Amino acid sequence: MEYALLLVLAILIFLPSFMTMRKQRERQNKLSELQQNLYVGQKVITAGGLHGTVAATREQEVDLEVAGGVVITFDKMAIVRTPEIVSEEEANGIR
Repeated sequence: MEYALLLVLAILIFLPSFMTMRKQRERQNKLSELQQNLYVGQKVITAGGLHGTVAATREQEVDLEVAGGVVITFDKMAIVRTPEIVSEEEANGIR
């Protein structure tokens, strides 16, 4: 009887943390894929909330045009989403 109780407690503790880690890993993989597949002309949003259009990409950096003729260089890690992703999250009630 004690082993059954310990088993149930172990499941109640480890299952939620496993599911959370799995979901976080999926999100991290999607973000990494987005950052590696940036293309010129793509609209993106940085971690700071700056909206821009990709003007050029390099191995670790990306140039964003934020206004007519204004180009700023960011590390690719600063790109966190696209406007399409934001629209999908709002439609699904995620925020």
